[in-house]
Amino acid sequence: MAESYWWSRYGNFDPGEDILPHMGQVVAHYRKKYGCRTQAEFAIASGFKERTIIEWESSPMIVDQNRRKFLAKMLKIPPALLGLDWRLIYYQDNQGTPAVNVPSEYAADLVNEESYYLYEDALTMAYNVSQGGRLMNIADCFERRLRKLEEIVERAPAIEREAWLGLLCQYYLLEISVVQGRGTSEENKQRCLILNAKALKIAQEIEDQEMTAKFWLNRADIQFEQEHIRQARIAAHKALEASEKIGTHTPLYGNIQLMTTPMLLPETISDSELLKSIRRSQDKVLNIVRDKRVEPDRSFMRISLTGVHHERAKMFLELHKLYPQQGYLKDVNNEMRLAWNSLTPEFATWALYYHLTEAHLYKLQNELEQSAQSGIEALKIIRTENSRRKEGAIAALYHDLRKLDERNPYVCNLGVQLGMF
Repeated sequence: MAESYWWSRYGNFDPGEDILPHMGQVVAHYRKKYGCRTQAEFAIASGFKERTIIEWESSPMIVDQNRRKFLAKMLKIPPALLGLDWRLIYYQDNQGTPAVNVPSEYAADLVNEESYYLYEDALTMAYNVSQGGRLMNIADCFERRLRKLEEIVERAPAIEREAWLGLLCQYYLLEISVVQGRGTSEENKQRCLILNAKALKIAQEIEDQEMTAKFWLNRADIQFEQEHIRQARIAAHKALEASEKIGTHTPLYGNIQLMTTPMLLPETISDSELLKSIRRSQDKVLNIVRDKRVEPDRSFMRISLTGVHHERAKMFLELHKLYPQQGYLKDVNNEMRLAWNSLTPEFATWALYYHLTEAHLYKLQNELEQSAQSGIEALKIIRTENSRRKEGAIAALYHDLRKLDERNPYVCNLGVQLGMF
């Protein structure tokens, strides 16, 4: 009884090199199926010399991949028999555009790939909606896709599992934003940390340096917002450490340098070198963005001149709290002026954060009217976005202002807008 090989269903070929059949026998078999009875006929049909055809059909391995691709396409040889991925034959570009009709035996593979692209496209669209301040409008739809994606990842073949896991990481990050948009209950806070831990574990498991850096930054941001300051600083240092393994001109790298600054500034009281390092990093990011030398990455994060100036304003605001005699408020005012002047329509939703920063600046300067008005402007944006994430920050601002002057009409109006009168 003849020995059975994995390719036996295609033909009775001897073993070639590695785990492949004898390629010369494969070519001869499919040349005859194609209709060329002799090597001379195939030489004419293919445009190659007859001695080349003879060489191919006598060789257990055809080394030149382009020749193998040509033979697979012309003779309709199943790509696997020539050691080729079917995509090399049936796709014409790296976007997955079919070059020819895909045979039925590859239909399941094609469906899986199309499914991946659909989930990837859905993620991109969801991020675009998020950046426009409308994420909560599609939250239910997005979460349905996330649940289905989790099921797909569980069933994904080992060879494709890493790609699906990377996609799931990105979905978890956006899901954190959805949960934050639903408010600051203890349940939501814990849910954010659990999602981040899941995503960080996956990123480390698949050794994705960008995603690992991104999720350490995300963890630091969550902990800082939840006022877990010590944990936020630990995560911030992890993010900075991870950023050393990614491109220094990318949006992710720039955001790590900028966003970790408020978390680390208190450490500068006992470490003056850290403050110098932070200032150098911020200057470096500013120069890269100002000179338009930002390189794309996979983080979905954005960085712009207006955002850099705002983060610098926040830095100087924190420095003023730590070192009130150093005149940092002047720097805050200057950076906020530059942030507003460079704010463009595609970053319009960032105005929410600018109003909040100005509200705190005015409060420090005891300009309660302007502080309350900035809080009201921020509240308007929050409510158009249907997100409750920052409403707690405005409520805290109101309580602070009320302690300073509970009868100030503008402070009272902020309370009315919040429904806290």
